[in-house]
Amino acid sequence: MSPNDSNYPTVKRYKYLGVWMEEKFKIQGHIQEIRKKFEYLSFKLWPIRKLGNLNINRNLFNLMVMPQIRMLASNYHLYSKS
Repeated sequence: MSPNDSNYPTVKRYKYLGVWMEEKFKIQGHIQEIRKKFEYLSFKLWPIRKLGNLNINRNLFNLMVMPQIRMLASNYHLYSKS
């Protein structure tokens, strides 16, 4: 019995524990989703950031940007051309 003969549904992409997985386990799909999320949040938070309050901007950076940078840093070895 081959894996394609099973009656289980399959999907090309799904989100598992906050990480977008593709059928070939490549990270490009996850990076695209992070980019879309970052662009959306940047657009929505622009009015708050425009106020110029340093404490608010610092908190937004720590809350929204740093987790994305940490995720990228943990997967950097997958993209580095050695």
